[in-house]
Amino acid sequence: MNRKAGFTLIMIIFILSAAGCATPIHRIKSEPEVFVGREVRVSGEVTLEIPIPFMDFSIYQIDDGTGRIFLISGGTHHIGDRLQSSAEVIGITKKGSKTAAAEITEKTADFLVKHKMADPGAAEKLSKKLFRLIAALGEQVEGSYFLMSK
Repeated sequence: MNRKAGFTLIMIIFILSAAGCATPIHRIKSEPEVFVGREVRVSGEVTLEIPIPFMDFSIYQIDDGTGRIFLISGGTHHIGDRLQSSAEVIGITKKGSKTAAAEITEKTADFLVKHKMADPGAAEKLSKKLFRLIAALGEQVEGSYFLMSK
């Protein structure tokens, strides 16, 4: 193999391996302006599992060793499972533009409709319930970020 082909092969392997890397949860929480509205790949241990009645998804809290974050996702995962997911970061983008609750609820409803997980009316009601549930689980509302996966 000549040098150019070898270099190209090494670069392809590097790019493909980097594409599968998970974003540390502490980075998502410490640099929210970089991640809100974007898709990230996360990997961590499920530390909390809350099935949502009559829906095809659950709320999971995952811990990657750098921090914990809530993930709303389909599938079946249990406490202690290792979970990997690509998910959109939902959170506050501009402090003071709306209340934290209003902004997060709106973004959650938009996600649910965009990915055909609920119609607009049901998405609005469900997003309010999801927000209240996550807030009740102990995360502070202001500056709270979570993930949603299709």
